[in-house]
Amino acid sequence: MLYPMDDVDAIKALRARDAAACIAGDEAFERMARMPRTHEVLDYRFELSEPEIVGRVAIEYGAIVGSTRRLPDGEVTHSRYNVLRVLRKEADGEWRVYRTLWSDAG
Repeated sequence: MLYPMDDVDAIKALRARDAAACIAGDEAFERMARMPRTHEVLDYRFELSEPEIVGRVAIEYGAIVGSTRRLPDGEVTHSRYNVLRVLRKEADGEWRVYRTLWSDAG
């Protein structure tokens, strides 16, 4: 799935309001997302397992795969991270990211 990296509101809509993934809450996320860009996102996608649903919580794992181009000089970097995500079913019936853990896949 490709996400609109410049659309902060679209990305926020995927997260629970009290989500924690190194940055907690909507205000901190907005500050981070609106910082000046030093890289252009060329590719950003999830390769995730089918979620295991337990009540109002779902767990999925896999990888985040991406490529960026450094804006000053055009250098392209490829990355792959292991990821574990916990989703929560919100009052409106939508599943949103509640917690995320990731590490460099090396």
